[in-house]
Amino acid sequence: MGPARHAAGLTVVVISTDLLSHLTRIKTATLYRGRLNVRKASDNDPPRCSFCRKADVKLISNPSDYPRAYICDECIAVCADILDDDNADSQAAEQEVPPENTPHPLLNHPLASELMEAIEHWIREQSLGNDAATALCDVHDIASRMLAS
Repeated sequence: MGPARHAAGLTVVVISTDLLSHLTRIKTATLYRGRLNVRKASDNDPPRCSFCRKADVKLISNPSDYPRAYICDECIAVCADILDDDNADSQAAEQEVPPENTPHPLLNHPLASELMEAIEHWIREQSLGNDAATALCDVHDIASRMLAS
């Protein structure tokens, strides 16, 4: 068992995979005064949702027998809402990005070629080790005029 971490009033215990596979039939596990108290599930305990721990609801099980996991309708609805929110966010982000083969509107601007020449001049001056501050100011001025019009 790994170190315990405390967050928002909860104690999270890191358990190794060997210990986790050994404790597959645990019903409850609590940490009290640094000691892990385990109550094993008996055969006559009803199956519970692996997320909310409710037992008296309709449960869906995973296809494998080991380790057996269950999920209830309420937890499925919560998961569906989370996925819908994530999908809506990603669709909104996709709508904001213009298609790849659509040219940027500033490329058709009358000052676009002048801006490209100024950028080339700035890069040339910079790569030669010359003072490129004047060339950079030219790039800035042309870009500002483009955005203002």
